[in-house]
Amino acid sequence: MWEIVDTGGAPAIWTQEQLVEALLRRSVSMNARVRPQGTGPWQIPEAFADLEPACPSMAFARSGAWPKEASGMVVLTSNRQRLLDVSREVRHEGGGGRKPDFILPILNPEPGGTMVTWTQLFAVWDRFYVGCVIESHYVKSGQPLNVFLLGINCADKAQSHALHPASFRPPDNVRSLLGFSLGPFRWQVNHFLLGTPPAPQGYRLEFRTVSTGGKVATAAAVGILTLGTVVYAPGHKGFSATYVVLDPPTVQRVNSIEQGALRSLAKAFDDKKTDHLVGPAGEHIPKERVIEWFRYFLGANPERIVRTVKSEKDASNVIPTLFNRFMNLEFPEGTWFPKPPSSTSSAPPPT
Repeated sequence: MWEIVDTGGAPAIWTQEQLVEALLRRSVSMNARVRPQGTGPWQIPEAFADLEPACPSMAFARSGAWPKEASGMVVLTSNRQRLLDVSREVRHEGGGGRKPDFILPILNPEPGGTMVTWTQLFAVWDRFYVGCVIESHYVKSGQPLNVFLLGINCADKAQSHALHPASFRPPDNVRSLLGFSLGPFRWQVNHFLLGTPPAPQGYRLEFRTVSTGGKVATAAAVGILTLGTVVYAPGHKGFSATYVVLDPPTVQRVNSIEQGALRSLAKAFDDKKTDHLVGPAGEHIPKERVIEWFRYFLGANPERIVRTVKSEKDASNVIPTLFNRFMNLEFPEGTWFPKPPSSTSSAPPPT
């Protein structure tokens, strides 16, 4: 059991399950204080290992620094347990690589796969940061853009703000999702779909703090201008993100890889004469569920296929690489095809 005191609320006693759920639903502020019932000092939830994976980690805010922009990681999935597991892994990865300024675990209320990605936050208002995550920066013609708009109030006062679309015209039902009304130390994720133009080329989503074109700066953007990088646009306080509608030959190639990958996975189940995968605790994951997840993994995010094709010099490695990434994202370590009774080694991935 846990004791909790949050901003403007009365002290309460919750089970760990209730507290983790509240953290994932963002109904507990980042500045709440908790402790195991009756013992120890009061601390923020992130300070406890059992609660940390469900919490937003805002390293720059804890340090007292308030940069104009920050680069960090988002873990997003509709699978609650997978979100907690991957969030924990991301926070405690070893090595001397780049350290994120923030980590945001996002439980997607809509059915979908698991995504781990870098993004940026921008201080466009007083200690109020905004940013966005796009599921795939490459889309097929007619495929909607899956957008998650982030708003984080790091101030000790309530704030209400709205962004204005500058380079696109959102439908009426999306306009209300461009605004945030947040209490102190609260954060919010607004999810929406945007239709994409039919012409195959690059496009930009630009969000501003004002609806007029006044004080619009030239393209002196901060950060590395590569596809998918969200950049700060000085002069009018805002940010933009880019995406590409793929041309027909690339779509044909992507579709071919999708279909080939799904056939290879089905064949792997047939070759191993099994109708399930086995998890690390011995649980069975049905073949139909695995194939359906893999179909979503490939189809909802053409960017995965495009980037894998670009990075793999040997085309024969593309499908095995995609499958291994799928397994690493969607399932606990150790999940694989069941071993034949006489086998002592793991089977190779589909090819």
